[in-house]
Amino acid sequence: MSDRKYKLYSDSTCDLSEDILKNMDVTLLDLSFEVNGVVKRKNDMTLPEFYSQMRNGAVTKTSQIGISDYEQAFEKELAAGYDVLYLGFSSGLSGSFNTSCIARDSVMEKYPEGKIICIDSLCASTGEGLLLIKADEKKKQGLSIDELAQWITDNRL
Repeated sequence: MSDRKYKLYSDSTCDLSEDILKNMDVTLLDLSFEVNGVVKRKNDMTLPEFYSQMRNGAVTKTSQIGISDYEQAFEKELAAGYDVLYLGFSSGLSGSFNTSCIARDSVMEKYPEGKIICIDSLCASTGEGLLLIKADEKKKQGLSIDELAQWITDNRL
């Protein structure tokens, strides 16, 4: 079991509001999307703008989080002496979770003393958000990274 402190990560598919997120100790990685071939991130456009463009015929598509985004985030934490627990978007809906595992393995080769735990939430949106809120609460209550990983695994359904 690791004595190192750890950071809690998830992704923008948890759909939590900024009001909720400001009280949480969590870092979100953004999935990107395209509107008429232009790559955008969550804060580039409001949902009403996005849906308005769709209604007006814009071509849209989503994209998973890139491996370099995961590697940069995970490496930054391990280099600073933290471990990482990443709660990911359902593997049934996106390849992002699998990409996080590839990035974890790559970063762990450089930082074998650290720990990165990636957990498939098996959900998205409100379900993922609620699980993340509870995980943040449990982390603040003092659960170790291994204890929290087990709690998430036991309660994600």
